[in-house]
Amino acid sequence: MIKDQTELQSRFFRGLADASRLSILEAIIERPKSVSEIVKITKLSQPNTSLHLSCLLECGLVTKVKKGREAFYEISMKEITGLINQARKIIRKHSKKIYACAHYIIIFLLISAFTTFYTIRAKAHCPSCIICCLNCHCHSN
Repeated sequence: MIKDQTELQSRFFRGLADASRLSILEAIIERPKSVSEIVKITKLSQPNTSLHLSCLLECGLVTKVKKGREAFYEISMKEITGLINQARKIIRKHSKKIYACAHYIIIFLLISAFTTFYTIRAKAHCPSCIICCLNCHCHSN
C-alpha cells in the first residue's frame, strides 16, 4: 500500500517537475486564460502549449471551460495553487542550496538524455509526458 502511494506521489511530482507545464500552471494561477494568453505569457509555442495543456487536462490538474469559440484553462483544485505557493516559499528560503545542488544537475542530464531517446521513438510527442504521465494517453499513437 505504501509503495503504491509513493509511486503515485512520484508520478504527481514528476508531472509538476516539467518546466513547461509548471510555467503554464503559473500562468493560470490567478485566473483562467485562453491558449493564446498562455502562449503569450509562457513564450512556449502554440503546439507545445496545447500538448502540455492536454496532458495537464487528462491528468486532472487543469480544467477547460468553453466560452464561444475559445477555451479557457484554469487550475482544477485549490490545493495545486497552495502547493505552488508553498514551493515558492521553500525556494525563497533555500534557493542557493537548491541551485548549487549537484544532484539536480546529474538528474537533469539523465532525464534530458532519456527524453531525447524517447522523443525520437514517440514521433515528437511531449518528452515529459512520456516520462511523467504514464496513465495519460496524450502521447499514444
